[in-house]
Amino acid sequence: MDNLIVAAVILLFVIIFTAVNAFIICGICDEIIALIDNGELNSALALWEDKRLYISLFVRDAEIDAADCAHFTAPNDETAASRFRESICEIRDTERLCFSNVF
Repeated sequence: MDNLIVAAVILLFVIIFTAVNAFIICGICDEIIALIDNGELNSALALWEDKRLYISLFVRDAEIDAADCAHFTAPNDETAASRFRESICEIRDTERLCFSNVF
């Protein structure tokens, strides 16, 4: 019986950690997207540089690489800026809190 209680508590902590992490990452991505939509691309790129390491701990490498690739060319290329926005949207969509992401 003790093992069941310990397992339930550990599962509860994992679910809470996943939920909190999902809200944090989605909040960061929403902030970056809002900056891009308001025409503040340089601020969005700076925010990505600040938060990239935290996000890369929990997001697949392919999505981080896509955002980084667009990030480096975005200040000089308008299509790269839209690719950067799309990659941030993809990160937000894959990290949102839903049943499949928790389990």
